[in-house]
Amino acid sequence: MWLKGKSIAQETDYVKEAKSTFVKHWDAHRSECGDTITVQGYRAVYMPWNYLNESAETLNAEFGYSRGLINWKVDHHNSGSMYRWGPGVDEIVLGYAGYDEPWVVAHEYTHALHHKGMGGAWKSSNCSPHFFHRVSSYRCAFAEGFANHGGSVFAPDDDYAPQWENWDNGEEGVHGKIEGYVAALFHDLADGGTEENDETEYANSYLAAVFATCYVKVGPRRIRSKRDDVSDFVWCLENRVNATVHDDNFPGITAPKSAHELATEPDDWDEDDIRSTWLLNLEG
Repeated sequence: MWLKGKSIAQETDYVKEAKSTFVKHWDAHRSECGDTITVQGYRAVYMPWNYLNESAETLNAEFGYSRGLINWKVDHHNSGSMYRWGPGVDEIVLGYAGYDEPWVVAHEYTHALHHKGMGGAWKSSNCSPHFFHRVSSYRCAFAEGFANHGGSVFAPDDDYAPQWENWDNGEEGVHGKIEGYVAALFHDLADGGTEENDETEYANSYLAAVFATCYVKVGPRRIRSKRDDVSDFVWCLENRVNATVHDDNFPGITAPKSAHELATEPDDWDEDDIRSTWLLNLEG
């Protein structure tokens, strides 16, 4: 006489199956066979599952990189969201204040893509908590600034998304240690915007390739080191290093001896345009 069952948010090409059941129970009488019945599922399962799938598809295509399936869950006891990584750990944890925000979900997926698809994450100091407008550390600001950019590539009009054009927090501090300025740099490198001295309009796939493959040589022995701060990134973009300009804008970091990357430069690539754009956002 009756059919009954439950529903799950299933595994997709990008994310693992939800750990919580989407629809705990549904039933239908045999008289309803051939019709469509409406059932109600949990918002906190469907929304993050849907946004993770959509953001992964968009960002993989936009950046030209991909990664394996990602574990995820919603933590109803905490408001903040995070990407957890380490030995045997690879998981996005979304808090109750962000699981239904597309920008937040895409931000965390960008971290996961960075770690498993774009050269690996790094440990950062002064990064928990971190804020768009406050000084953290070079390493924190670079990782979070790139993740902020990923969030805005996927959901630029989300209420949670900062507007990076002409972004300026007005606070004191080294801009390379403030994630908002790093995010604004990625935005300006890609957008071809209206700001004076914003001279670049490059594909996100090119910027991602530089981000993923950049390395610098440091010290008297020219030891090769993977990028982990925005100074490495801008010198890789320029394919040159100016020690005086470096010292003026990145205090506390010794200028590398050289910078290299494996990206293919676009036809309109110009190192002076790149210098103009990054100084607009990061100038000491």
